[in-house]
Amino acid sequence: MKRITLLLFTLYLLPSLGRVGDCSTLLAQPSETYYQSIDGKHQADLKSALHDVIAPHTKLGYSALWGAYEKVDYLPETNSQGQHKVMDYYSDEVHYFNGNGDAVGGMNKEHVVPKSWWGGSTSTPVGNDLIQVIPSEEKANGAKAHYPLGVVTGNVTYPNTKSGPNTRMKVGKDAKGENVFEPCDEYKGDFARIYFYVAVCYPDESWKQTVSDVEVVFLKEDYPTIKSDILPMLLEWHNNDPVCEWEITRNNRAFEVQGNRNPFIDYPSLANYIWGAKNTTDFDLSRAILYSFDETQTTPPEPELETPFCEWDMLIVERTLSQAKVVDDNIFTTDSDGDILFTSSDPTVATVDEDGVAYGHSVGTTTITATTAQTDNYLSGSASYTLTITADPADGIAGLTEIPRTQVIYTLTGQRVTRIDNPGIYIINGKKIYIE
Repeated sequence: MKRITLLLFTLYLLPSLGRVGDCSTLLAQPSETYYQSIDGKHQADLKSALHDVIAPHTKLGYSALWGAYEKVDYLPETNSQGQHKVMDYYSDEVHYFNGNGDAVGGMNKEHVVPKSWWGGSTSTPVGNDLIQVIPSEEKANGAKAHYPLGVVTGNVTYPNTKSGPNTRMKVGKDAKGENVFEPCDEYKGDFARIYFYVAVCYPDESWKQTVSDVEVVFLKEDYPTIKSDILPMLLEWHNNDPVCEWEITRNNRAFEVQGNRNPFIDYPSLANYIWGAKNTTDFDLSRAILYSFDETQTTPPEPELETPFCEWDMLIVERTLSQAKVVDDNIFTTDSDGDILFTSSDPTVATVDEDGVAYGHSVGTTTITATTAQTDNYLSGSASYTLTITADPADGIAGLTEIPRTQVIYTLTGQRVTRIDNPGIYIINGKKIYIE
């Protein structure tokens, strides 16, 4: 879906997901055809179709994971050597990559779905899958052991780290008296989505029934693969903890390295069509929204309803106030097929006509806004910019000389371009400008 572009540069508004990390790898988002084969399926058929999409991927090998983590699990923060901080779901302990692909001291390569559940091999694909094997502080990794996800109801243990108690996770007994690992609420959905990914990608793995004092929650079967007694909790965690900004970032980065994706991050509603309340309903890809549970249209319109693309173009023109008239034949662009309404917050400073052409009248600042109403094909949208008309100081504009005091600056970007002295038609930042 297209998103509104505000102000004077391209700024795509992501869902307000918050939390750690950024979302700088937008080019790695799934293509329009990546999930095409899953459309119109549900339950076991949908799970099988998803398997065929994500199972083919680059097998990195266990020894290559630290090099991959440097490309996938880095955070913006750096140390004095410019090395990036390592993202860790399991603790607040601070570690930094060394920049050469070697292991980070004090950290392990942790299997979210424990490796002992299939026999402990790291050479099998699930044992070195970048999506389900992630960096972890070593003591947290040891405390998590081979326990499944669960809610601790008995005595709680918070594993210590080098710098003190770790409140990011806890281990203990659940209501049935079984040993479980419980992540903090902030990441419960993240872990559930990794379980879903493993169940779809590796249903044929040699899953054991039990390991030591733990019952393995995966079964060697195409559907449902995850045991029914843990599914309600995983779905609850998944639904209550929506996809976060960091998950999107990591999924996109992992796709660049490994060549496949976690579909439950891209389209969270898939879990409900496979295992949840919608498992008797066909999944409609045309209604699904990236990273969101929302499916806003009960009947998809033709064409699909979109938000118009809105963009103000960069432009600055310096002219005397008496000559100030900026004409642009397409100063505001939109994909909407409806009318565009232009307004000025202070008409005494500047007015704007039905084509978006701004006319200056006095020194001051006003906000020029364009809005589009919802039509059959498009949602409503709006964009605005600040237009400032400023009288020059007595000594002229910084860097320029011999400028009369009557001259003013039209500021549509906050970034000055070459001064125009003579009337005529000019091309500024790709736009046609007429000065009279």
